[in-house]
Amino acid sequence: MKGIFYKMLITGLITAAPLVLRSQTIPDSTITVSTSRSIAFGHADSTRISAAVGYTDSTAFNHTYDHIDATPINAIPDRTATSDPSPAPDASPSYKIRITPLVRTLKVTGISSNSANISGMVVSLFNLTVFARGVCWSTSQNPTIAGRVTIDGHGAGAFASHLNGLTPNTTYYVRAYAVNSEGFAYGQQVSFTTPEPEPVPEPVSEPELKPLLGPEEIVLIPDEGFKSYCLQWFDTNRDHQISMQEAASVTEIKCPFYNIKSLKGIEYFTSLKNLSCCDNDLITFDVSQNTELTYLNCSNNRLSQIDISKNKALHDLNCTGNQLKTLDVSANVVLQTLFCGYNQLNVLDLTQNIDLLWAICDHNQLTALDVSDNRNLLRLECVDNLITTLNLNGAVSLMFLDCSRNHLTSLDLSGTPALTSLVCRENNLIKLDVSLNNVLTQLYSLNNLGLQEIWLNSGQTINDLQKDGHTLLKSK
Repeated sequence: MKGIFYKMLITGLITAAPLVLRSQTIPDSTITVSTSRSIAFGHADSTRISAAVGYTDSTAFNHTYDHIDATPINAIPDRTATSDPSPAPDASPSYKIRITPLVRTLKVTGISSNSANISGMVVSLFNLTVFARGVCWSTSQNPTIAGRVTIDGHGAGAFASHLNGLTPNTTYYVRAYAVNSEGFAYGQQVSFTTPEPEPVPEPVSEPELKPLLGPEEIVLIPDEGFKSYCLQWFDTNRDHQISMQEAASVTEIKCPFYNIKSLKGIEYFTSLKNLSCCDNDLITFDVSQNTELTYLNCSNNRLSQIDISKNKALHDLNCTGNQLKTLDVSANVVLQTLFCGYNQLNVLDLTQNIDLLWAICDHNQLTALDVSDNRNLLRLECVDNLITTLNLNGAVSLMFLDCSRNHLTSLDLSGTPALTSLVCRENNLIKLDVSLNNVLTQLYSLNNLGLQEIWLNSGQTINDLQKDGHTLLKSK
């Protein structure tokens, strides 16, 4: 299952972002500009997004923007219209501007032969929620989130990433990134070169070791991989042990790719807030004593069950790519992001997670999903399940829905007025009514062999529409 989480990230951000995120507009944050001149925006640290700008003489120019994606409203012909879509000769183009985060890649520190620390900064404009942030890195220039990435929480502000498993004497290129509902952005590229490994020191003879503390004050960490990580980062007095005092002061553990089979001893890290133990060989772990935990990433292990009932402060959970058959998040009432794809779940109860913003439950065995109590939910991805019933009524904030490759015969969207992007490919839909979804700009319904009609309201247009040839557009 190694690498599945990165596949999820590529699916969620690479596939969704170019097709969905960069095309989305939030009504409360959309800026419409009428002008006959080019618009110039710039920020040296964010990704550049190209947009076609249309003028009344139908001449198209390519302009480059930083963190702002401007699309001319009257420059894109309506794919569903039968009349001439050209604007009137005296019309001025107007623009819908989509604003992605500002991102800076700050600096690289702590470079060793196989690891490095990266710091970044994210600025959110118009109070748009930053769903995910981190860094991507490669031995080639201009790395993207299609390659290797870290996920270091969400929200604006400064953050730090730890890269591990690097190759000695190798040049790496790094960029910070961030994602919001409008799209994703990169910081500027920085590079660094890992040195050759330091010579292995001679073993310290027993008499030279500092006196050990009493047995009751030493944390027992039987797993060699986990102990090696802890000694590298938390052995402040260099006595080759982790004391309870040292453990109790730790707030963050990031130990991917350490071949860890057990996290025994983590119960003494009582101040722990962020735990990333992804890409290891864990079968089980106990975080019941880590009651301050707000971020948990245990993706790409071999977990068959996890108990997070004591982690009531948890904001973010990523358990993608395990062997979970059940997942109980009822006690995690402040949970904001839940990534649980590529497991074996047949039930997912989200009724208690009223603060949930983003849920990905792709590639499970769900037959029904109810998000009617999740009024704050912005994104839902439930691709490749067995879903026949999807209850969206009450999901009034939902902007993006991908329910492709399920067994849906109907889809009630009347309770999702904020929906801007809908992907419902490869289902068994017969009729689809989006007449109440007035801000819908993107609809992909390919490979619904029985879908005969898509109903719009009079005057409604969908700029980005992909449908089967036999599916007709009708207006109410």
